[in-house]
Amino acid sequence: MGFFGIFRKKTYADNEDQTVSVPTPNDEKENTLSACVDRLLSLYQQKTTGFYEGEAGEVRKVGEELNHAGGMELMLQAYNAFAKRRPECARNLESSWSGIGEWMG
Repeated sequence: MGFFGIFRKKTYADNEDQTVSVPTPNDEKENTLSACVDRLLSLYQQKTTGFYEGEAGEVRKVGEELNHAGGMELMLQAYNAFAKRRPECARNLESSWSGIGEWMG
């Protein structure tokens, strides 16, 4: 179990009718992952042939956000989720992210 595995989602009852849920770091990573994969799918829906180096600004921003939130591990998770849905664009995404964090496209 990694460092973040020690955190658990906790629910606190302020009164009988209301509970407040405190997100864990894993919840935040999952939300970032899901939102970023959705953004990538949307970007590649608009440009189905992929992006050339000078056109990949938004795609690179998504990679930078993933790198900031969870490093190479989160980038790989996003890449794999994206590649399952758009395998024909996976290589383009891989090369677009080249040089972000530890990513070598």
